Amino acid sequence: TKFEFNKKIYLLSFIISLGIFYRLYHANFDDYWLDEFFGFWISDPSLEFKETLSRSFGPGWGQNLLFDFLLKYYYEIFGYYPENGRYLTVFISSLSIILITYLSYQIDSSKSYILTAFITSHCWYLISYSQEVRSYSFGFLLALISFIFFIHLIKSKENIISNKKAIFILYNLINLIGLINHIFFPLLVFSHLIFY
Repeated sequence: TKFEFNKKIYLLSFIISLGIFYRLYHANFDDYWLDEFFGFWISDPSLEFKETLSRSFGPGWGQNLLFDFLLKYYYEIFGYYPENGRYLTVFISSLSIILITYLSYQIDSSKSYILTAFITSHCWYLISYSQEVRSYSFGFLLALISFIFFIHLIKSKENIISNKKAIFILYNLINLIGLINHIFFPLLVFSHLIFY
């Protein structure tokens, strides 16, 4: 019924809002860790593209290349202050709550997606990493998007060929971005291939 649907939407909105609040609360309470300082140094928006690339392949070994450039352009827009970087990861992590809830709904449309939203919103590990300027939250977001497109590919009907092609292109693009961003992303792509 419509009442049941509205009740689920309100509950889900409340749970996700709590998760976002937990991520925002004390986002800048701790000082930067050493690797966060490296990321801040690498992503200096006043540097030329080549110099940022060189710095990323220096102490970072190019491991978080895409995240370094995302930070660079983020700092260019919102200001090159350490505190600002934390808000980017809080935003990325908050978006992940919504995507993992959708992924859970995509797998099983029963009420389990509400439990998934609750667990993700309250997971201390995800909250603490969202309050650090590291690429973990971004990698998690990319993994979720990759899984969402993978499940769309598996479940898509054969008669919608153009839609399937578009999803396949987006799936490959997300995986390419993930491979550029993190050294462990090939494991996720490999697991998709084995499952398929």
